[in-house]
Amino acid sequence: MLSDMKKAVKKVDTKGWKKVSVEFGRNVLEISVPPDCVELSMKEVPFLTDPKAALEKAFLNPIGSPPLEEIIRKKSKPPEKLSVAIAVSDITRPVPYKGENGILLPILKRLESSGIPKQNIKIIVATGMHRSSTYEEKVEMYGNEVVEQFTILDHDCENNDLLESIGKTKRGTNVYVNRDFYFSDLKIATGLVESHFMTGISGGRKSICPGLVDVKTIQKFHGPRYLEDPNATNLILEGNPCHEEALEVAKTVGVDFIVNTNLDRDLRLTQIFTGDLVEAHMKAYDDQGLC
Repeated sequence: MLSDMKKAVKKVDTKGWKKVSVEFGRNVLEISVPPDCVELSMKEVPFLTDPKAALEKAFLNPIGSPPLEEIIRKKSKPPEKLSVAIAVSDITRPVPYKGENGILLPILKRLESSGIPKQNIKIIVATGMHRSSTYEEKVEMYGNEVVEQFTILDHDCENNDLLESIGKTKRGTNVYVNRDFYFSDLKIATGLVESHFMTGISGGRKSICPGLVDVKTIQKFHGPRYLEDPNATNLILEGNPCHEEALEVAKTVGVDFIVNTNLDRDLRLTQIFTGDLVEAHMKAYDDQGLC
C-alpha cells in the first residue's frame, strides 16, 4: 500500500504549491499544499503578562462560589482531618500546571495554608482510557516539587477495586467513578476550556466524565448513540448528550471547586476561572468568545 501511495504522489503536479508548517508532537513538519489551500488558526487574543497576579485575583474572586479557604472552613471536619482529591489532566492536554505561574502550586499552597497536611492530598490524573503517566511525564506536567512532595495517582478505568458505583444516569448509564476522588472530603477539578468536537467544550465536568469513570461508561460516552447526535459537536452545549451526561455525572460525584484556564494558540494563559463547577466553567466559555 505504501509503495502504491508513493507512486500516486509522484504523478501529482505540485508545481506552484506552497509550504505550510504543521505541528507534529513536539516537532513541526513542513508540508506542501495546493495554492488555494486556506490555513485556519485561532484568533489573536491578549495573553496574561503576569499569570501569578492573575491567579491570585482568580482565587480571591471565585465565580458562583465562596473562596476555597471558606469552603474548607465550612466542612464538617477540621482541616487537619480533611482528605482532598485534585483531578488533573495528563500529558495529552496542555494545561499549565507547573511552576509559580501554573495553576497547581497555588491550589496546593492554599490547601496547606488552610491547615490541610500534604499527606491528606491526592492528585489524581484523569486519564479516562489513556495509559498511565510515566514519571517523566508527571515531572513535565506538574513539576519536580509537586511530584516529590505529593501523592500522584493515575486513574485506571478497568480496575474495579478502584471504582465506586454512583448509580444510573437519566440516559441509563450505570456509572462507576474513581473511589479516591469520590470519597474525598474536598474535591477539586482542573482543566483547559476550548472547543471540543463532541462535548462542545472541554474542561469543567469533563475532568470527571470521562476522566475518572469506568471503561464501560467511557465506551458508551464515545459510542454511536452519542456521537451521531447532531448536537454532539463543537461549541454546542444545549441538547448535547455528551455534555449533559458528563455534567450529570460530575454533579452526582460532587465537585467543590474548579480551576479552569483558557490559552492562546501559543499555549500562553489568557484567562483563569475558579469557583463553581457550572458557573465558572460557563464563564470560561462565554468570556473567551467560544459561544
